[in-house]
Amino acid sequence: MPAPIILQKFAKFYNGNFDARPVPTLMVTNGILNGIADIVAQSSQILLARPQPPLHIPHPSSDSFPEFEPPPPQGWDTARTARFVAFGVAMGPLIGVWMRFLERNIPLIGGQRRRTVQLGKRVAADQFFLCVRGESLLAIFVSAMGFMEGKNKNEVKEKFNDLP
Repeated sequence: MPAPIILQKFAKFYNGNFDARPVPTLMVTNGILNGIADIVAQSSQILLARPQPPLHIPHPSSDSFPEFEPPPPQGWDTARTARFVAFGVAMGPLIGVWMRFLERNIPLIGGQRRRTVQLGKRVAADQFFLCVRGESLLAIFVSAMGFMEGKNKNEVKEKFNDLP
């Protein structure tokens, strides 16, 4: 079943821009995706933070008592969304280099089965190096967010102490 016309037109528009201007296209795309991610995160925080009557209040010494309960959000944080968009825009070129590396080293060639295996390898490499072994990416993220929040060097260092 073919994709709806609007999706076909958008794919043609995006691919044309990517072919002509890959770096700016990646920057805009990553900025938009990071903004959407923060919108989803803040929306869920706001929805889930609505007061619910407690069914049972655990005793502070019990294992079910949370060690830390974040304060409920006070409303939409547009500055936070802007920081996420800015971070996505800045990371666009780096992500592009990483994707080109994966495309060059794990090409999607051959029959359907081989392409599926190669795609699985790309996903595994991406998840391993950017998520499991992605301490440097996490350090960049935490530092960038801290500095964009107006924190000084020592305050940014303190944010790393909050990480598990």
